[in-house]
Amino acid sequence: MAFVESHAYDVFVSYAHADERIDPSGERWVSRFIEVLQGALRARLGMAEEVHWFFDSEALHANHQVEEVLKAARNSAVFLAVASRSYAAREWTRRELQAFSTAAAGDTRRLFAIECLPLDNSESYPEPLNGHKRLSFWRALGADGSTPIPLTPEFDAPIFRQRVLDLAEQIRGQLLAMRQTVTAATKAAAAASMPRPIGVRQVMLAQVTDDLDDLRDDLRRYLEQYGVPLVPVDGYPLGGDAFRGAVARDVETSEVFVQLLGTRAGKTPPDLPEGYTVHQYNTARAKGLEILQWRRPDLDLASIADVHHRQLLSGESVIADGFEAFKAEVKRRALRPPEMPRRQPTPGALVFINADRDDFPLAEQIYDEFKRNRIAVSLPDPDAEGEQARNDIESNLVDCDALITIYGYAPSSWVTGNLRRFLKLAGRRQTDPRLVALYAGPPGEKRLPLPIHVPDMIEIDCRNGVSLDPIRNIVVSLMKA
Repeated sequence: MAFVESHAYDVFVSYAHADERIDPSGERWVSRFIEVLQGALRARLGMAEEVHWFFDSEALHANHQVEEVLKAARNSAVFLAVASRSYAAREWTRRELQAFSTAAAGDTRRLFAIECLPLDNSESYPEPLNGHKRLSFWRALGADGSTPIPLTPEFDAPIFRQRVLDLAEQIRGQLLAMRQTVTAATKAAAAASMPRPIGVRQVMLAQVTDDLDDLRDDLRRYLEQYGVPLVPVDGYPLGGDAFRGAVARDVETSEVFVQLLGTRAGKTPPDLPEGYTVHQYNTARAKGLEILQWRRPDLDLASIADVHHRQLLSGESVIADGFEAFKAEVKRRALRPPEMPRRQPTPGALVFINADRDDFPLAEQIYDEFKRNRIAVSLPDPDAEGEQARNDIESNLVDCDALITIYGYAPSSWVTGNLRRFLKLAGRRQTDPRLVALYAGPPGEKRLPLPIHVPDMIEIDCRNGVSLDPIRNIVVSLMKA
């Protein structure tokens, strides 16, 4: 199995066999270069026995061999071109590059290139290699510096080694990013088959320009730690029609749209004239998603030449703040439960939250949740004392439709005593309660269950940390007709 499990090979080496010449040290140049690169990548990954290389050391003749090589190029995670005059002139290397580029859907982050010999000014490489960054592995020889020769590990050791290490580090970063994406996709597929936790909203994490890729990956990893469902799983395809369709699908299933903005507006393919950046934002806004955008607080808007991008950067949903603060805000919004439906409660519905004075802070949090959803709710009168306090408690126990007893800092004797009083008052009630619940909050060093049985009573165990999710479930049940 390859290091990037979604591909048959991790690294496909594309080169012209004419460059596999015997160098001054007696070594075949391409083979020696790949041997050194494999060692450097092994040291950086620490598990390179899993890295699968496709390096064809034989010239091909049979058609079935040709098809096998093209298939390997299409099924490789990254493509390494050993560029030279021979590479630019060969039809075979062009076919390998084209096969990979088509399968990679134009993702040039997966394309790596070195140059063992430069081209003349009149020559060019096939696209996308011609405009792609190529790491130089040659030096000029002779008094006038007009004769290029490939670098070798024997005669150019320091510079050869440094450039191999740089290349190995770049390939390592891409392989790790793709491996993490595959892992994330597997997790996402498993998560998709499970019910989404109450109060967790799916986030659409917009595609960004290349300069913001690292920040986007950082935000993705941060949100995954908290179980936030994210789309897209593996990026968006290039090209207007394919991109437009993928964005539309993700918008349908998401509730929060998050977009990182930099100084660049991004690409604008011919069939998507507004560009990738603006199209994602417009689609999310048209669908009514909650929108969170970010830019650096020190970004000078006056320096942005593109008028439309400048307007996007100054929009009302853009947060100009530190990135860590923005990450925390995205998490807060993603984990914030949606607003409860505003329905009128059934006639006479009254919730009584019975709490000792030491547990009033917790009781007031629960009280506010019912109040926010327009459900009648009451607490014990904090100013009542003696007989007046007992009468207030008993009136609430008799009249309420739902009872929630708080078991926090109050001793267990206080809780059991009030539950016994509720049972004794059952004869004075006109109807049975719709709900009876015991909310056990912090501190955690308390016993459950209590030494008293109340028929159909719900026990909510939040001893290790206050949570309002169980209360929201009660809200929903009480609001049903």
